[in-house]
Amino acid sequence: LDLNSPGKLLKFQETNIALLFSLFSCFFFMITSIIRFKTLPPIMWISKSCSLEVLCVLLLALNVLGDDNGLGISNKIKVDFFMESRCPSCSQFTTTVLKKLWDEGLFAILDFSAIPYGNAHEKVMNEYTCQHGIRECEENLLEVCAIHLYPSISQWFPFFYCFERYNLVTSKPNTEMCANEAGMSGSLIEECAKGSQGKDLMKSAAKQTNELEPKHTWVPWLVVAGTPLANPDSLPKKICELYQGDKPPACQAYLQLAPKRPVLGLLLEVPHLRACKVDERPSHDIPLHLMLE
Repeated sequence: LDLNSPGKLLKFQETNIALLFSLFSCFFFMITSIIRFKTLPPIMWISKSCSLEVLCVLLLALNVLGDDNGLGISNKIKVDFFMESRCPSCSQFTTTVLKKLWDEGLFAILDFSAIPYGNAHEKVMNEYTCQHGIRECEENLLEVCAIHLYPSISQWFPFFYCFERYNLVTSKPNTEMCANEAGMSGSLIEECAKGSQGKDLMKSAAKQTNELEPKHTWVPWLVVAGTPLANPDSLPKKICELYQGDKPPACQAYLQLAPKRPVLGLLLEVPHLRACKVDERPSHDIPLHLMLE
């Protein structure tokens, strides 16, 4: 439990007070119940005296322990990152913008997910068209398996960052190296990617991507609090503007950034110049069953 946040510490103290009060009340009413319901089994004494107090404590504890920022789970900003492996812009965004958010602790205010599928297409059952060839399909599978097998972002994001950092400069996926850095099992991730579990996870990523509304037109594609964000580089400022709790210290600099000037009625929010666009011709048709062999 991280008590460095003032909000977290205050709620933790409130929970301790509530716990002591509830225990005292429970004890008092249990004695009363024993006198009033002495013919009942002992478990009924506790049930009749403590149910309300226990419920109150549980609700308070969930409010404190159920999130990383001490301000309630509902305060977190939902961010979905639709991407594909081997896309230069996706790698650049991950290793710059996302890494900086990670280092500054701003992931604590996010409900963040990455969906590695991007501009791929499923032509028929288990046969995919990948924009950057067989290597992209393979790495998408490895990333989606790592995220599924290690759902805590404190584990999967270090793997994801490492993977995206090196995937464009190495001759083969760095699964084992990045898994070791993140405290994961590289063999477990590879086993997932080569089996039926990987196929199911890719189908799920494809479904989530294809059901986007409005449809994505390039990757990296960000959906922040249900709305597409045209310029991925503006993510830090956007989440700091949307967050309703106590602003993390890192937000101060982002909130002081000058707003973009309108040009011809449109904001200067444009995708990366090297974004991987949907209408770009894919490079390979890959039967997934061949890729997994």
